[in-house]
Amino acid sequence: GRPWGDGTYMARRMDNSSPWDENCHVIPTIGGYEAMSAMRESLEAAIAQAEQGKKGYVYIADWRLNPLRDISEDNPWMVQNRPWNESDSAKKDQTVLGFILRLMQAGIRVRILLWMPMKASIIGGHGPHMSDHNYIADVVSRECERLSKSDPGAIDRGIVALDMRVASPITSTHHQKMMVIRVGDVNVAYCGGV
Repeated sequence: GRPWGDGTYMARRMDNSSPWDENCHVIPTIGGYEAMSAMRESLEAAIAQAEQGKKGYVYIADWRLNPLRDISEDNPWMVQNRPWNESDSAKKDQTVLGFILRLMQAGIRVRILLWMPMKASIIGGHGPHMSDHNYIADVVSRECERLSKSDPGAIDRGIVALDMRVASPITSTHHQKMMVIRVGDVNVAYCGGV
């Protein structure tokens, strides 16, 4: 009859009061455009807060994180504008990797947990998974090195963990997708598939 987490702060609170924090809201986003737009706005707000000196963290856990996924609003290659001209260029880098780098450059600590399907990639054709996730890990590592040349404390500004654990295919799921943003006044979390 007790909730998961016996002995935790949250479970102890259940004895005396509601387990929920005050003033929290759940807002369902329906469809990829609405969800990605909300994430984009939250990430931009976090970067703006960091530029005002309010630092914090962004945590991302993902089964598949496409580093070049463009979630921009103002760039010329939105779906309704296709085909675009090759001379068109981005007004602002709002790709997933662009956001990660901009967060780090603004002084925000970024922690990313990505699935690394070693055996599954051979059997199930998840090679792009591996390539994308290796690429993200490499770029984040190199950006930490670059930033640490002028700020030694930036050596761990971004950390990417590649999770190779695979449970039994009968009882497991790899579709974890989560992002938590805690920077200044921006305290928001996203979960679920998009």
